[in-house]
This record gives sequence, structure tokens and C-alpha cells, in this order.
Amino acid sequence: MKMAPRWTLICAGLWMLLAPGRGQFPKEDQQRIVNLHNHHRSTVEPPAADMIHMKWSGELALIAKEYATKCIWEHNPDSQNIMGENLFITTGPLDIEKALSDWFMEHKHYSYDNNTCAENEMCGHYTQMVWAKTKEVGCGSHLCETVEALGFKNATLLVCNYLPLGNYMGQKPYQVGEQCSKCPDDLKNCVDQACDSTDPDELPTVSPTEQWMTVIPYNMPAESDVVQNRFSDRDELPSMMPTEWMTELYYTEMSSSGRPSASSLILVGLLASLLLL
Repeated sequence: MKMAPRWTLICAGLWMLLAPGRGQFPKEDQQRIVNLHNHHRSTVEPPAADMIHMKWSGELALIAKEYATKCIWEHNPDSQNIMGENLFITTGPLDIEKALSDWFMEHKHYSYDNNTCAENEMCGHYTQMVWAKTKEVGCGSHLCETVEALGFKNATLLVCNYLPLGNYMGQKPYQVGEQCSKCPDDLKNCVDQACDSTDPDELPTVSPTEQWMTVIPYNMPAESDVVQNRFSDRDELPSMMPTEWMTELYYTEMSSSGRPSASSLILVGLLASLLLL
């Protein structure tokens, strides 16, 4: 398959940047999302020796926002094997702090020693959030009239993308040890118990909210096709629908053929074009 010419990818990137209705979270919310991720990453147990301090990515946020507008309750097929992705949905107002707290609270179901989730529980949101090598996060949300594959009405869908992606099968999310004791050579500064190249005195002073939501999320099967099968008939729906659902996905390094998929290559080119603009 021929790769698209560079100018075509650049035009696609420009379209995503300039097209109407592509608004992102305001700066304040962007910083809050980053602060919340870094706060949670600094509190893992057992402690992490190689945790990297996260930063916001406008490119990832654009992709997240674009996908959220599709209002589909399943993972973006074009992002698999390229970037990590966490999804959250609510029929009430979007509470960013609660959404991220719910993802992080999955640590209760995760065993670091065995690198496994408890039976019939989720922990993939948590492991992606605290994947030590992940450096960037970008999120987008959209109010959906209806949500495909779920049936929610007037629900807000939150999508967060991560680079480098996490949740590689057979790998633990981080190395255990004294915080910042195993930082990469180019990230020797320790900021909020995480590895960074930034001088701590130059960082924003905004801190995450002191009060944390600890509501345990409604558990659902990890794969969206299982959800569709389970709730394919209105008569099979539970009598009281939960107001919030989450979904997770474990990624493998390569596609089943051993090579990145064509859609993955296209998205890589798109990301490259956005970075070059």
C-alpha cells in the first residue's frame, strides 16, 4: 500500500485544526487533567522508580475530540497499536476529577506482583494512567444525543489518548523502587515524585482538587462487542441503567499479522503532519 503524499497528510491535519466545532478543553481544564494524572501517578503503591511526569498534547486532544464526536461506545479502531485510550461516559454533567478518580480507583482490583486484574473486574484504565513510559495525554469530550452500542441518551463521552501507549501484554506498568531512582538519562529532574526534564521552579503552581471522589464505577465487560451481545435486546436491559460506564482495552505491540495495520500507518502519518505544522 502506498503512503499518502506528505502534503495530503498536512492538509488533513490542517482540516482537523481549523474545521468548525473542533473546540478543545480550555487551558484550565487541560492543566487540571494533567495535574490529576500526575497526582495519581505519584501515589501508586508499590512506589514507582521510573514514573515520567506527564504533559498535555494538543495533537492527542484533537484526535480524542474528533473521535468523541462520533458518539460510539467502543475504542477508536484507528488508534489501536498507536496510542493508548481510556473512555468514560456519563448521563450527568462531566466531572473530570471523578472520571479520572474512577479510572485510578481500579488499582483496588490490580495485583502488581501478579500483573493481573481481579476476576470479573477492570483495571486497564488504571494501568494506562500509571504506565511509567507514557509522557503525554490529550483528552476531548462531546455531548451525544445518542450513543451507538450503548443506548444512552444525552450522554457526555470523554476520550483520553496517551503516548507512548501502555498496557502491553505481559509487561508491568512501572518499575518498583524509590521514586525517581530509575529516571531516564534525559529526565533526571524529580517533579512530583516523577521523572522530568523541567526545572521544578518553572512548573505551574496549580494543584489538583484536594477532595477526591471514591465512588466505585459500575463494572462492565471490557470488550464493546460483549456489551452489544449482552444488551442487544431492550427486554434484557437492567431495570435501572447506571449513569456512568467505562471501557478499557489492552493493546498488543503489533497487529495479528505482525505488521502495523494500514489505518495505523495513516494515523501515524497524520500525527507526524500535525507535529510538523
